[in-house]
Amino acid sequence: MRELDTPESVIEVLHRKYAGAVYDKCRHMLSSQAEAEDAVQETYVRAYKLLLEQRSSRGNSELAWLYRIATYICLHALRSRRQKSETPLSPNGTGGGETQRDDQDRRLDLRRDFERILVELDERGQEIFVAFYLDGIPQGDIADSMGISRRAVVKRLSALRKKIDRFIDE
Repeated sequence: MRELDTPESVIEVLHRKYAGAVYDKCRHMLSSQAEAEDAVQETYVRAYKLLLEQRSSRGNSELAWLYRIATYICLHALRSRRQKSETPLSPNGTGGGETQRDDQDRRLDLRRDFERILVELDERGQEIFVAFYLDGIPQGDIADSMGISRRAVVKRLSALRKKIDRFIDE
């Protein structure tokens, strides 16, 4: 952040540049337009607070930094949703035939599997999982945005693959 940049102006620029990408990420993770909009708003509020406290660790990639914040917020929303036993993809019982219902059931099963995998990971593991597998962020960029070595990311991904394999075998 340059000296003349205020947290407000930085957030304004970041919002203009990346709000669409952050929304897409949140929408993908949460499968709910309303929750995604809330998560985007909370992402920028949290980023603003971090800038005010000068605890910003944006590194080389502003988008990766925002993704990291958004991931944390979305994971928190998923944990809260799971505790309340709510699912945004539950069939509403209207319209469509069996194929639409089957598709909804498959999507719901995948979402539950995804949430079960995430629940078993620690916070850092969740961030790496989402960044690599869902966002397609390269390992080096993940390492930079999280302030860890690329080797640490590779080790975590290897351990995550083993957990996923065990989960699939169950």
